[in-house]
Amino acid sequence: MDMDIVAYEESDMPANFDMAVSSTPELHNADQSAAAQAQPEPTPDLSPRTPVGSARVHLLNPEDAIEVFVDGYPVKILKGFTVLQACEVAGVDIPRFCYHSRLSIVNNCRMCLVEVEKSPSLLPPAP
Repeated sequence: MDMDIVAYEESDMPANFDMAVSSTPELHNADQSAAAQAQPEPTPDLSPRTPVGSARVHLLNPEDAIEVFVDGYPVKILKGFTVLQACEVAGVDIPRFCYHSRLSIVNNCRMCLVEVEKSPSLLPPAP
């Protein structure tokens, strides 16, 4: 399987994470796990997305990845990534004021609330 590989700048890397892998609808493998197969396929009218900044990198151990769906797009991320980081890998830029990988306080401004399935309200993009 061919994938474009782009490395994070060392200063942009989250402190406790090394890498993530994104997959696009064109690279989606129909032979994935039953849980992934249960998710709806992206509709053909969705245009391809480019990860935000340099959010797409190669994962050294694919077993450390999980697949999530962001706006219908399958995205493979490292276990423990935040929703915000998954969205960046999927090419969705979520506006935020207080979250930055170099800051310790997050979720204070409430600008970056996202909708999570089966959640009764909007949530900050925490893991």
